[in-house]
Amino acid sequence: MSILLVFDLGTTALKLVAFGEDGRPARQVEARHPTRSTPGGGQEQDPEDWWTAAVTACAVLPQAMRESVRAIALVGTMENLVPLDAGGRPARPALLYSDGRSGAAFPAIRDRLLAAGAPAVLGNAPGPLNTLAKFRWLQQAEPEAARRVATILPGAKDYLALRLTGRIVTDPAAGTTVGLMDITRRDWSAPLVEAVGLDPALLPPILPADAVIGELLGPAARALGLPLGCPVVNGCGDAAAATLGAAADGQLHVYLGTSGWVARSRPLDPAALPRPFTTLAHPRAGWAIEIAPLLTAGDAAGWFGRIAGAELAVLDAEAQAADAAPPETLFLPYLKGERSPFVDLALRGALLDLDIAQGRGALHYAVLEGVALALRNNLDAMAALPGPIRLTGGGGASRIWPQLIADATGRVVECADLPTATTAMGGYRIAATALGWPAPPDTIGAIHEPRPERIVRAERRLARFRQATEEARRRAAEASE
Repeated sequence: MSILLVFDLGTTALKLVAFGEDGRPARQVEARHPTRSTPGGGQEQDPEDWWTAAVTACAVLPQAMRESVRAIALVGTMENLVPLDAGGRPARPALLYSDGRSGAAFPAIRDRLLAAGAPAVLGNAPGPLNTLAKFRWLQQAEPEAARRVATILPGAKDYLALRLTGRIVTDPAAGTTVGLMDITRRDWSAPLVEAVGLDPALLPPILPADAVIGELLGPAARALGLPLGCPVVNGCGDAAAATLGAAADGQLHVYLGTSGWVARSRPLDPAALPRPFTTLAHPRAGWAIEIAPLLTAGDAAGWFGRIAGAELAVLDAEAQAADAAPPETLFLPYLKGERSPFVDLALRGALLDLDIAQGRGALHYAVLEGVALALRNNLDAMAALPGPIRLTGGGGASRIWPQLIADATGRVVECADLPTATTAMGGYRIAATALGWPAPPDTIGAIHEPRPERIVRAERRLARFRQATEEARRRAAEASE
């Protein structure tokens, strides 16, 4: 049996999914890696921890399966700053996509980019979380570290690509999140690079998602226990991979991992850009992914689990029981700020309308419902046409969360058969096209219909959610003045 191995480097863990020749996952293992939170909104990870997680995950695979690997594909988080020195080593820990410290450095960059006509080139308005803004923050806050940087990578999987093949590259989807890529040409915009005064040598080459970027080198092969010379396919950023792995072109897709988003694929129309949400370069040339992301989705459930001192599976069952008489407590899921349908890095979350009679199941229910309402907000911002939603990510395995999303959106929610493998499935689809492997089957797990009696409640809750969000944004703005 031949194996196509996909490394899916997420926010909290590296997932390793082994696909068989039939396009189905034959084995999935996971190795967690730590995040360091710092004052002021810092979110950092050591790229060496990513590599350690890759080695750990591979060691769990049976030897016979490792020996059967015929190709590797890579997917992972993007809009990071992975700063490398001239030797390809991390110059300091990576700044994650959710690191909000770049907000202070952003206004000067924004003004330069807008003066150079950036939105029409980028396909998006410049953003404070872009990799470019993170690097400018690094130059201001840690000038010594910044001077050691020879390359900046936006994709976590780009660092794995370097360790596997020795090549420094990125992909068009991850390149979109840097804030300097011409989305039509899928290459760095020289006028924008010049406008912000960035050395173009810092930017990695952008290769197609289905490009074979190299072969597995000896040191990596020995560390991972994989065949020497195995071809490595570039792959793409996680949001693009999850969209490709989850849904047919044009179908709505919701991802519930540490972060979350609503997304769909469309042919790229440069004349219609920018839109009031994010547009990513699709792995397929001439196409785009329209995406409205949340900074905090599954991370909100994890946060409450830590506060409550209980396993998420236990809380999920208690929240399901609370569904018989749903609480009025309202949760605003802005624990790290927000980036869609508005960008506000100073905004913070809240639990409102607490009642002394409520237990932790009711509060966990409120947390899940709050994320569902935030997803509805993004869905409305995209003016999405009627139709079902394909749900993926770890949140899709919840007993109650998919139903709350169906109620909040008024749409049928189709849960992916293997929700935690969907992003890796996108990597498989990309590599299969490049290598001539078969297309995977499209299988659906549970289907959740919106409950008519709950739709009315959801509309009332949504109005309250939006009002509370605006009040919280106003207070955050006043506090920062």
